[in-house]
Amino acid sequence: MSRALKVGKVEVAFRLWNLMREEEGVKVDTKAVNILLNAYAKNGDIDGASGVFEEMLGRRPTGSKNMLPAGSRCPPNVVSYNTLIDASYRCGDLVKGMEALALMKEQNIRPDTRTYTTLISTVGLGVGVVGANNPDAAFELFEEMEMERVFPNGKTYCALINVCKRVRRPDLALRVLRLMGARGWCEGGGKLRAGTQFYTSNVNDVVAAWTATIHACAKSGRVETGLSLFENMKKSDTIVPNEVTCSCMFDSLVRSNNLDKAKEVIKYMQVRGLVPTEYMYTTMLMAAGGMGGVDSNEIYVELVSLLSSSARNKKSTSQKPWEGDDTLMKVFLLFYEVENPDIVCFNTLLSACARVGDIERAVGLLNRIESDTDADVQPNVKTYGELMKAAWVAKRKDKGEWLLQKLEDGVEGIGEEWKYDAWVTKYRKLIREL
Repeated sequence: MSRALKVGKVEVAFRLWNLMREEEGVKVDTKAVNILLNAYAKNGDIDGASGVFEEMLGRRPTGSKNMLPAGSRCPPNVVSYNTLIDASYRCGDLVKGMEALALMKEQNIRPDTRTYTTLISTVGLGVGVVGANNPDAAFELFEEMEMERVFPNGKTYCALINVCKRVRRPDLALRVLRLMGARGWCEGGGKLRAGTQFYTSNVNDVVAAWTATIHACAKSGRVETGLSLFENMKKSDTIVPNEVTCSCMFDSLVRSNNLDKAKEVIKYMQVRGLVPTEYMYTTMLMAAGGMGGVDSNEIYVELVSLLSSSARNKKSTSQKPWEGDDTLMKVFLLFYEVENPDIVCFNTLLSACARVGDIERAVGLLNRIESDTDADVQPNVKTYGELMKAAWVAKRKDKGEWLLQKLEDGVEGIGEEWKYDAWVTKYRKLIREL
């Protein structure tokens, strides 16, 4: 059951439980029932989890369906309560979670860091009455855990910041981030000792907290504050922006039309070898059509370069336009949203085609360029260099020779220049060797 849950097969876990329960004479322990609780939690089924929990307490009403084999004694432990609270979190019901906490105390089971962190995460999710649009409940839980000498970890602070983001209170998110630093959860602090597993885990939590704060600022229109945090992270040796951080920053900058800074985010990702997220791509796809002008073309070129550099290095053999490489599909969709693509945009897209050897799409782009009535969009040497690379990667000698013949016949605006270009010369030789 545990293995089934780890790979996301919740229904398989339920079937295994039912098979075990039907075996004559089988009795289960608390550890086994906790796995069943976890299955309900992963489904966000708070009622199912509560029913099993009632059985663990011996309170299941007579006549209802029992999930535990007869005669099993399975008193709940701290893991049981935490799993029940996790179920309440997954369905956004803080009231149920607080009831579980009260019962936990009544049964003299000491709450731990996970207990409070999960409850804090539930605040502001919108279901139930307590704390629906108010972060006070989260801060009260945080204060309570400290009074009970249950020490918060990086995930706890991150959960608290996420609540502030959810209710659009960036001022409180910044306060939590400062508190986090004051408590040592920052570069050079006692909580982050280099060379340990504890260090690596908590650095990731701190990066997540900074990212959540940047997102909180962006959602509330405080883009400059978020940008200041982002720049501070870039100067750090350990708490550095990751893909999600860059995605949040990029989104807020594009939405606020700060395109120069958005380009800097992409360039930073290129230097650090970070892969763009789906969210980042979607942001650009939605915004590209409305931006217009040279700036949007430059953003397109930068983002497509980043997308294509992270593309899977495989050939697209499909004849259907959107089958094959995922990233190339994204690049094309993004390209079609650019209002007035220039030759740099076309060449960037051709470079993406060349990476995966999609010569058919590359030739289609050349036809579009040549049929364009705009005199500003004319193929250049780089255009043909990328086309020849696409032909070579695809092992299409026929297409490569066709391109060379076009150049020898003369292409307007290029003349004899192509004969001295290192890129064209390289692929001319490689194509002839196919």
